[in-house]
Amino acid sequence: MMNELNMDPVFFLSLLAVTGTAISFIVFAMAKRKIKS
Repeated sequence: MMNELNMDPVFFLSLLAVTGTAISFIVFAMAKRKIKS
């Protein structure tokens, strides 16, 4: 796994950014649903 990360740091950073955006979106959707109910 470490070899894969070292092989392409740019891909790892973009993957991290996409994952962070997805998590933020899910948290926002859950918070919105809580406020509704």
